[in-house]
Amino acid sequence: MAGDTLDTFRLRSAFGAEVKRATRATAVAGGLIAIVAFPVWAGFDHLVDPSHGAEFTALRLSLELPLVALWLSLFTQAGRRHPELVMLLFLGLIQAAIAFMTSRVDEAHAPYALGLSLAIYASSFLLIWPWQYTAALIGLTWVALAVAIGTAPQALDASAIATIAFYLGTASLVAFVGQLHRQMTAWQEFRSRLELELEQERNRQLLEQLERLSREDSLTGLANRRCWDETLSREFERARRQDGRLAVLLCDLDRLKEINDRFGHATGDWVLKAAADVLRERVRAGDLAARLGGEEFTVLCPDTDFAAASALAEDLRARLGELRPGEVATAEVTVSIGVACREPVDLSPTELVLRADDRLYRAKRTRNAVYPNRVSSVA
Repeated sequence: MAGDTLDTFRLRSAFGAEVKRATRATAVAGGLIAIVAFPVWAGFDHLVDPSHGAEFTALRLSLELPLVALWLSLFTQAGRRHPELVMLLFLGLIQAAIAFMTSRVDEAHAPYALGLSLAIYASSFLLIWPWQYTAALIGLTWVALAVAIGTAPQALDASAIATIAFYLGTASLVAFVGQLHRQMTAWQEFRSRLELELEQERNRQLLEQLERLSREDSLTGLANRRCWDETLSREFERARRQDGRLAVLLCDLDRLKEINDRFGHATGDWVLKAAADVLRERVRAGDLAARLGGEEFTVLCPDTDFAAASALAEDLRARLGELRPGEVATAEVTVSIGVACREPVDLSPTELVLRADDRLYRAKRTRNAVYPNRVSSVA
């Protein structure tokens, strides 16, 4: 239950951040339109109610500076953090001015009530912000209208009040329901989109895991036979085209079966893992260490000549010979290693591997040996 609550909280936080970004983006566009349109509507004042035209024009122009200041604040850190509050104040100033005009006109109450409605509609269907701010704007509009009517020099008759209430009430209801529905729909779409993205990410991780498992030995974590075959083919072709050097080390733990029989498979598994760690720590970043199966390991060394490959094999033999299971100090680990390098006559990686396998067979005759070593001749 706590995990579900936490996930919901994170989803809500992410959704809120997305809505906030959308609020600022739409506020920048919508606010610019309002800054231009609000004074332009002074012509409407002179046409509809010429007796108050000059007064209303002065009121509109007096609000331009604070409106521009609020719009510019959207580009500040505070505006980016709280674009909803900026726009609530921005639209609240406009609504207060229109409410004042509505209460002062002689007869044209319907057009100005429509003006009050337009701002509310715009806040709901053009401005993307939480529904609570649409509700707050509706409340501010009604309060501003009540104050304006209450302080008007002449009382409005019942017909005027009914007209204003009809326009504003209809706009308030439609805008509130519309904004609430839009946000609920946006929330469901956001959740669905996020769940889809999370599912796609899980699928990607599963595919990566499957790909890794298909190329990784489950016990040791080294590359498996498939990965070895693919890499060997690729590196052999590269070395053949460039006439480069390529070395292969085939390693076989000499007495793993005896260790399993005598000390148990848990000890045998420990030896395999420890041997893998030795190979992983010793080989270069460009080399590939793999477990081919059972007690057989291999190392692929691009750009490596026989001397370097033989030195690596001797070092691995010495290091692996130092392994001792912690609880079984008498369990001795030794390894036999066959070393082979690509030769110009090799037509495929199979020939290279067969040569390394033949040399591993020779090293197994004495065990705990590298064949050929740096001083022996290559037969």
